[in-house]
Parts: sequence; C-alpha cells; structure tokens
Amino acid sequence: MLKIGITGGIGSGKSTVSILFKQLGIPIFCSDIEAKILMTNDENLLLQIKNNFGEDIIDPNGKINTKKLGQKVFYHSDLLHKLNSIIHPAVRTYFKQWVRKQSFSPYIINESALIFEHDLYKELDAVIVVLAPEDVRIKRVMKRDRLSENDILQRIKNQITDQERKQKGNYFIINDDINPVIPQVLKINAQLIEVAKQKKPKMRF
Repeated sequence: MLKIGITGGIGSGKSTVSILFKQLGIPIFCSDIEAKILMTNDENLLLQIKNNFGEDIIDPNGKINTKKLGQKVFYHSDLLHKLNSIIHPAVRTYFKQWVRKQSFSPYIINESALIFEHDLYKELDAVIVVLAPEDVRIKRVMKRDRLSENDILQRIKNQITDQERKQKGNYFIINDDINPVIPQVLKINAQLIEVAKQKKPKMRF
C-alpha cells in the first residue's frame, strides 16, 4: 500500500480534490479535521494548549475556541510554530495508527497543508500538490471563511510558496476554475494504482 499526500496553499482546493479521491474509494486522512478532533477529545493536548496560550482561548464548555486561537497565532510566527509543535506530533501518531487499518486499499491519502513544512513528505511515497493562482485562492477563502484579504495574505505568508511545493511534489493538479479537475484526478488515480501494483514500498511504520 502506498502512502500519498495531498497538499496545497490555503484556498487551493485540496479538500475538494480529496473528496474526489474519496469518491473513487480511496481512504482519506484529513490532518486538519483530525487535529480539531484531537484538540477536543485529548485532555493532555488541551491542557498543553491552554498552558501555552492562556485561559481565554477556552470556551464556557471547556473546549478550545479555535477562532480565538487562530487570531492569536496567525500574526505571530513564533506562536504558530509553538502550536504546530504541540499538535502535529499527536496527529502524526494517530495517522500511523490509522494507516495500519487501511491495508485493503492500493494507496491511502493524507491531506495536510503542512506536508513539506513539517517533513511529513519524508514518510510518504509521493505527494500530490494542488495549485491555484493566488487571486483565485484569496477570493475562495474570503467567500468561505469571511476573512479579510489581509488575514488571508498573512496565512499565505505563513506557508511555503507554490514554487517550493512544485520542487518537492510528485503529481500536480491545477484547480484554477478553468482546467477540469476530475480528469486530472482520474489520471493520477490510474497512475497510482499501477505504481502500487508494481512496487512494494518500504514499510515506514
């Protein structure tokens, strides 16, 4: 079984692409969703975040207010780095456990915005990069999240560039609202199934 990543900058549409792969029967691990679940259910993780970022990010139900937490960290790279250093090891551990249960599939996908930033790609067999022009990405996120353009630009600044993603990626999907995405997904799916048949990847977990 191959372990494949999907990544892309904010607003690139990597979640949309992941849904298309899921419709083809490919198991998808969404790191962002799993991180939010862990922050809700893992008491040790919640305590670490509260101790590092203050009581004011905890809502009346004792859960993390992710909007307040996001406002704290996205304009302070040191705080964002600290948050990631707490959350990502826990998500990575859970991903390894999840992978062991997916042996029926020729490949699985880990969707994460930070595959390259946190060296997760070194534990994967290949990475699919979803690309879209910055102006398209900004419009999508403004509509989706009701964020200001300045907030979105700050989040883009906290991520690596598409040029860096191109240098490290293996497969590429153009999601610019012009090129059809489904044919690109079908082509990569066929290629990965063929690779999975021909190659027995080294066990990494």
